[in-house]
Amino acid sequence: MSPAPARGNRGRSPQAIDPLSWYSGPLIPLAFALLVACYGVILGITTARHSSSSTVQFVATALCVSACVLVHFATRPKRPPMGWLLSAAAVAIALCGCELSALGYAGGGLPVEHWWGPGAISLTIASLAPYLSIRRILVLGLAATAGVGVIGVSLFPSGSGPWSLWGTIVLLVTTPLIGVVAGSVFIVTVVPTMQGLLDRRGTRADDDAEDHLRAGEEASDAERAALARLTVRVTPFLEQLADTGRVTATDRAVAGQLARRLRDDLVFRVNASWLDAIAAGRPVAVMDPEQRADTMNHAQRSALTGLIDAILDAPGTGSKALLVELRGEENGATAVGVSMDLHLSEGRQTTHLAPYYLSLKTAFEGLSWNDGRLLSMRFEMPPNEAGD
Repeated sequence: MSPAPARGNRGRSPQAIDPLSWYSGPLIPLAFALLVACYGVILGITTARHSSSSTVQFVATALCVSACVLVHFATRPKRPPMGWLLSAAAVAIALCGCELSALGYAGGGLPVEHWWGPGAISLTIASLAPYLSIRRILVLGLAATAGVGVIGVSLFPSGSGPWSLWGTIVLLVTTPLIGVVAGSVFIVTVVPTMQGLLDRRGTRADDDAEDHLRAGEEASDAERAALARLTVRVTPFLEQLADTGRVTATDRAVAGQLARRLRDDLVFRVNASWLDAIAAGRPVAVMDPEQRADTMNHAQRSALTGLIDAILDAPGTGSKALLVELRGEENGATAVGVSMDLHLSEGRQTTHLAPYYLSLKTAFEGLSWNDGRLLSMRFEMPPNEAGD
């Protein structure tokens, strides 16, 4: 089975492609915030003689640091993807810190190469790169670069030292442009690469799902064979009753037993879904009273099958039961919950299940999970999805 065509990469961020990798982790913005703090404080101290007040530079540094901290809180794992508003707010806060720094240095004869403001803007743009698409990083980065140029003209109206006004502007905008270029290269390198890996993983998952579906079909064939054997046993019993014309107590007991077995087999065949077939003979409990599993498409079935296999194969599961629950939402979507008492540390759990998180991320919406001893995951199948 060939993988589904990849969606346009220009509108996707590295975090959207691979939300659990180190390069899109929650500590990246904090690391850049620390760099901005060290950069601003050190240069603020060494250039104190050019500033009207050292306090102004420290406050300006704190503003730039807060921009990266905002990115940190806006990109927590359970938060929605970072949109235009929050990303633009982070850039605007950093530009405010840059402007405050320029006001503090105004008229102080600061050499342009010693001003830390453009570097703080560059680091802020870099902190946004894992969470924005290439289009957004270019728009916001170029807008921030233009803002640095405007602020620089007000700080150095006649140039700086041996540099003319235009030469000074070029020096100022080069630093944030480096951040824009670095962030853009990072995005266009990571996103297609990870998309290719996911496509290949999806192909393997589709093959695994086909194996499980084939196993489910074999199980159904076995059930049909058992039902046929049961029918063969029922026919002579009915012929015997017709020949003798009498019904004994033993005949009644045998008839009740045969009826119960026929009823159980028929009910199972009518109500069983592909998910029930996968769960058959395994410590998996399926709660799907509305038969919503059968509305999943191939990619969703593959992702859910791979997750179930990974959890059951994880060390420490033993004979514990895995609960898979499907229920309808008011908007027509299908909520899927997977839970199990899993004895794995958070790090080992994330490492073991990370590839399957990614498959779920591409096949479903609203993926969330709870860390700790109780593994609990939730995701949704949109109402417009239907089985292929």
